[in-house]
Amino acid sequence: MEIKYFCSRRLIETVSNGSIIIPIGSLEWHGPIATGSDSVIAEFIAKAIGLKLNIPVAPLIPYGFSCEHRELGFTVSVSISTFKSYLYEVLAEFVRNKIKNIIIVNGHGGNTPIVKAVMVDLKSKFTNVNIYLVDVWNVFSKILKEKFGGDVQSDHGGPIESSILAYVSDHVEIDVEITDELIIPKAPASTKRLKYVSKPWLPREIDSKFEASRKLGEILVNELVSKVIDELGEEVK
Repeated sequence: MEIKYFCSRRLIETVSNGSIIIPIGSLEWHGPIATGSDSVIAEFIAKAIGLKLNIPVAPLIPYGFSCEHRELGFTVSVSISTFKSYLYEVLAEFVRNKIKNIIIVNGHGGNTPIVKAVMVDLKSKFTNVNIYLVDVWNVFSKILKEKFGGDVQSDHGGPIESSILAYVSDHVEIDVEITDELIIPKAPASTKRLKYVSKPWLPREIDSKFEASRKLGEILVNELVSKVIDELGEEVK
């Protein structure tokens, strides 16, 4: 159920004191795959969760905080303050329209700290509202470690994201070979990792000499949706 197709009367009947799913993405450089990959993936997952839990899905928020990609290719990024204010006001409007449970499906890692700050800010004002975050790349990283080993990680525009994109859409540009066979992801070359402190992540050029595995994408997406509905199902009854 996508609320953009409903009339006002039906929306009021459908969502009053109920739940809503809001997908958030980005429009940014992704190497050999579509600039809107994060948006396409977030929207697909939001709709899959909504279908399973019978929860309406709001229109995608297509732009986020992506300044780290500007130097590498076509990117549309908004400032932290703009994104934070806009997201807060959108969520507050859903609360004003009597939404009780807000589920955010975020497809871009650069949005994550801002989304979390907005959630805390909103919850401090509207204490009777429940706000949940499905941070898809965080969840995918956990699933990859569970299924393929502790050193396998999600990537940006690489084999894993390309595989997920190949599964969720036939209408986006993926400028690498796509196979229906399962390709087991490999751990990246060993690099020094900071354990007790952190620093900003910056993207780098992507070597497109790899295959996207539609089967791998299917496994990861279905596992994510299954885990999320298991947890959310009890929360939003």
